[in-house]
Amino acid sequence: MTQKITDFGRRNDEIRRQGLFGPDQASPLMVTPGVADLGEDALEELVLAFMRFDNFDSGDDPYGNRDFGALKAGDTTVWFKIDPKKDAPDDRVVTFLLPDEH
Repeated sequence: MTQKITDFGRRNDEIRRQGLFGPDQASPLMVTPGVADLGEDALEELVLAFMRFDNFDSGDDPYGNRDFGALKAGDTTVWFKIDPKKDAPDDRVVTFLLPDEH
């Protein structure tokens, strides 16, 4: 069954796939202390995995917003979440966090 994707989800996909997040972008990338402690190499690996991520299903993404998922850095699971930016609704705040940092 094909999952319906909302306009919000399409915008999240665009930001994620095209790398429109991070320094010098309207959509910042935030990392929690636990993710920062994984090091620069792991962060680069996570960014690439995030940009390629397409494993959304109705169980994890019931509304089609495509705003949450899990990535791996080595053996470490890292969650990502995408939230609307309060002052610019077409922009997002992307956050990488460890499951125990939620």
